[in-house]
Amino acid sequence: MVAAGVSRSGSTDVCDRGGHVPGLTTAGFSRMAAGTHIKPHQGWVTTVYRAHLGLIVPDGDCALRVGSQIRPWREGESFVFDDTVDHEAWNCSASTRTVLLVDFLRPGWTMDEFDELPPDVAAVVHRRTRDQR
Repeated sequence: MVAAGVSRSGSTDVCDRGGHVPGLTTAGFSRMAAGTHIKPHQGWVTTVYRAHLGLIVPDGDCALRVGSQIRPWREGESFVFDDTVDHEAWNCSASTRTVLLVDFLRPGWTMDEFDELPPDVAAVVHRRTRDQR
């Protein structure tokens, strides 16, 4: 829906425009299939915080670990975390988990101060942007 602060054409037309997230840089849906485990990793973007809002959360062991804290997703509930801290996610339930993922600027940063993307990620973003033209 939103990537690097730019709204993707037509993607927000189906969403309620009543809300506003100051400093929004990324917004989209994240689906995690049953039985999935995302291994521990760290993000590289130091200018944003990430929020997850549980939309469809199955019963069972379905959670996110950030640092030493483990948080289960719950429908209608959200949490904010620092993506640069070691984290992992899992869905050991029998069905798919869906959350709204939102990145927003940390206090004191502006839209002109994005972190430089790693070369492999920059190549993918460039290719996708080119292909949409």
